[in-house]
Amino acid sequence: MNVLMLRRSAGFWGTLCVLGAASGFGTTPMFSRLAFEDGLTVSVVVFFRYFLPCLVFSYCFLGLLRRWKHAFPFFACGAAMAVGTYGYAIGIRDMDIAMAAIIFFSFPIFVTLFKFLLFKSRPSGVEYITLGLILAAVALVAGPVDLEQVPLSSLLITFTAPAAYASVLLVVSIPTNQLLPIQSTALISLGGLVGSILLIWIKGIGFALPQTQSGWMSAMGLALIATLLPNLLLSLGAARAGPLRTAIAGTFELPVTLCLGWAVIAEPVQLNQVGGSILIILALALSVHATREKAELPD
Repeated sequence: MNVLMLRRSAGFWGTLCVLGAASGFGTTPMFSRLAFEDGLTVSVVVFFRYFLPCLVFSYCFLGLLRRWKHAFPFFACGAAMAVGTYGYAIGIRDMDIAMAAIIFFSFPIFVTLFKFLLFKSRPSGVEYITLGLILAAVALVAGPVDLEQVPLSSLLITFTAPAAYASVLLVVSIPTNQLLPIQSTALISLGGLVGSILLIWIKGIGFALPQTQSGWMSAMGLALIATLLPNLLLSLGAARAGPLRTAIAGTFELPVTLCLGWAVIAEPVQLNQVGGSILIILALALSVHATREKAELPD
């Protein structure tokens, strides 16, 4: 009885940690938009997302030098995530937060595509339904876009965010992964930091620090609330909550992002965005349900 209670308690606190992580990740668009209003460039915003986490997790790096073959894929994913974060930030800057967030949550499309291209894994019937719901959500939100107000290039580059995130999910899910979650997070942070520095160098815009108190608060919010704390909470909670509860609690990020965009940034609530959000949540819920049923099938 005591063992059962301990397991349930661990699952509860683990799920609570994942909910906290999802809430933190959901603040990313809000802090990014506030940072842009203070004059920070997209590349510098990306840098602030990875600098502090990389510094905090730096104690992990020495122990990973001898395991570079296992470590390098996560580092490469971090560099890819820097490009994806750059694309997401472009979307947050140039379009409604709700639209950028829904595009980001189209990542299951890229997971399915990469699985097919790399592993010849064909989608199941449920996956086809999930993909259909996501495509409908993206079409519902992006279809009415006025290309005179939102550049087509910004719309397209935003899709690098779900593509990059999908690559991370695939690498993390590889059964031969021999790294601890905190080590994986450290390597992704390092790759993201290196990628963000390369972006600043390629863009040739120099490195401009925030010039006002509100700018520094936005930058620290990105580093602490939107990146470092969620990563720590996710590392602590995911193993205790289990994959199913983690996936369910992770969907909380989308409503947090949308509510902050509407309440704090004062963006107008549009029915097509609400409808697209509902379709995304339905698609994620269907995917989680299918994963649970598959796990419960007897060998």
